[in-house]
Amino acid sequence: MVAKDEISRADELQALGWAPDDVRRYAELWDYRHRWGAINLEPEDRAFLRRAEAALPKRPTGGKGSAKKTLQEKSHYRWLAFHLEAMRSSAQEQGLAEGERGAWPTLLEEELRLLEELQPVLGLPDTLKARDLVPLREQLIAAASTEGRNLAFDFNAPLEELRQRERTSWKPLRGEGNTDSTYPVLDAEATSRFRARVAETLGGQIRATFPSLQAYPLPQHRRMHLSAWRPLRRSGLWSLRATTGWPARCRRWPPRPWAGRRRCSCPASRAAGR
Repeated sequence: MVAKDEISRADELQALGWAPDDVRRYAELWDYRHRWGAINLEPEDRAFLRRAEAALPKRPTGGKGSAKKTLQEKSHYRWLAFHLEAMRSSAQEQGLAEGERGAWPTLLEEELRLLEELQPVLGLPDTLKARDLVPLREQLIAAASTEGRNLAFDFNAPLEELRQRERTSWKPLRGEGNTDSTYPVLDAEATSRFRARVAETLGGQIRATFPSLQAYPLPQHRRMHLSAWRPLRRSGLWSLRATTGWPARCRRWPPRPWAGRRRCSCPASRAAGR
């Protein structure tokens, strides 16, 4: 079975001399398979993907299994970093006076720092919850716009330029249909206060809502403590104290409370007619 890369390698096919149409077709098919799976692809499309991936040089895995993505390789992190870099290289940032900083780059820097500190998984559950950060960012920026001067910045232009070069599923930073171009600029003291507010607001939201950062307790009837078990002399048999709520007659490890669906096979249960 051909290993499926987690990052499109269309640029490597182009470097190998593949025709632009074939490179574009590979990028589109790879993106579809990455998002929806290969089950709905036509047989010739699947064959084309196998042929393209067979032509690519194999990547070292560094051991058994494929290497996991680092935090910096996750799509959500790269999406934030992309917008941050677009702002840093913009004319608005280049023309600021000494000590001035844009509120948006400050916010994105702090959000990326929080992700590096908290180390969420940034899988699909986390990225879905990350959508709730959009209104929080807007509230923070609205407050910052009253503390300094305001410039204008086209937030959608960098993403549109990227879409002209390659296929991407990234969304606009400020949400679909948002045409607000307000770009607050703060002095050094206001930037320090703003950074602290961002850390408190976004940090609290990320800690409270990202599923990978939550410690979900087991339901009450599933909680087990070693103190609730007492070993018997016979190997492999355990006696469960009634305080746990499991059927005390069942003495195998693990307990089997089938609740009538199946009969437990342990001797104690068979003797009791369970």
